Amino acid sequence: MTFCLADAESMRLLATRLDEAAGEITRLQGGSVVAGLPLTARRELAHYEGPLRDLVEWCHSSAADLRRRAAVAAQADLIDREPSAGPYEALKSAAAGGVDDELAAFDRLGADGDAAAFFAGLTPGRALAVALARAREVGARAGVPFG
Repeated sequence: MTFCLADAESMRLLATRLDEAAGEITRLQGGSVVAGLPLTARRELAHYEGPLRDLVEWCHSSAADLRRRAAVAAQADLIDREPSAGPYEALKSAAAGGVDDELAAFDRLGADGDAAAFFAGLTPGRALAVALARAREVGARAGVPFG
């Protein structure tokens, strides 16, 4: 799933709302048990138990993803947009999901993977987006292009 929101604050707000929705579903399920009538106790409602559990899990995982993207977008907002918009645009692209496949491939590469070959296979814009979005993991790793 790709999210494309305007700014880090919007992403953090949506993440909070998703966590609140998951909490409300869980609260309603728990409240029905306390009242002596589990929400899914009736046969015609029992098939909702799995989907409700999946929905709560989706809300939490989507909220976590949004928070990661918000952190990347916040980095972009810290970059002076003049005279070069390259880093800003690269981080915004990463925050919006524009390099999700590349980020996943970099994550699978691991600490001992061939970073030089990985980055050589990317366009300069995508390489910059991955390097900036994963700055902590990239660090001074051998084979990572600088600028």
